[in-house]
Amino acid sequence: MARTQELRPGVYVIGTENWRLNSGLVLGTQRALVIDTGAGPRQGREILTAVRELTELPLTVVNTHAHYDHYMGNAVFTRAGATEFWAHKACAAAMAEVGEYQRSFVSTQEPEMGEGQGMDTQLILPTNTLPGDGRRPSLTRIDLGERPVTLFFLGPGHTDNDVCVGVDDVVFCGDLVEEGADPNFEDAYPQRWWSPCARSRLWNATGCSCRATARP
Repeated sequence: MARTQELRPGVYVIGTENWRLNSGLVLGTQRALVIDTGAGPRQGREILTAVRELTELPLTVVNTHAHYDHYMGNAVFTRAGATEFWAHKACAAAMAEVGEYQRSFVSTQEPEMGEGQGMDTQLILPTNTLPGDGRRPSLTRIDLGERPVTLFFLGPGHTDNDVCVGVDDVVFCGDLVEEGADPNFEDAYPQRWWSPCARSRLWNATGCSCRATARP
């Protein structure tokens, strides 16, 4: 069962057990933003159920980077009506290039996704990306209705496509910040990882709440 914690009014972190994932939910007056959708339909539905316990607003999705546990639940949210999926340009490219290969990483806990068979197992790629060439810091803003959210890329770290999501004094930072597990260095930039983490503090956020940071 998903664990939901309200960080600020209308700003939630949703924790699910597989891969110790923490997704985010931000509520506006017109739509809601979901941050990371899990590793397949099972985890995606768990996240969606937690979302729908809090809101019936139309949904927009952000995938913070191109690792399977952050985007392979996208099809669940497509079925729930989401049509707008945001990511970094390099994230979109990586998902298209290695998404089928990454199915093998989830086959034990998400067998349908691993086989690519069954409901909500298709790979849903981003429809929108941050501006620029993808190599320099960039940002864009999404209006959820009386609540602006900023998506920003601060340079390579955990991957070359880490997108942070800032709202009020909270920052969701994907796997740039890990809690409860060792960092994954498979396609990371260890000597540069500190830089986006340090820059994200300019959002006036301190302290860690499982991949979401918020000022106490």
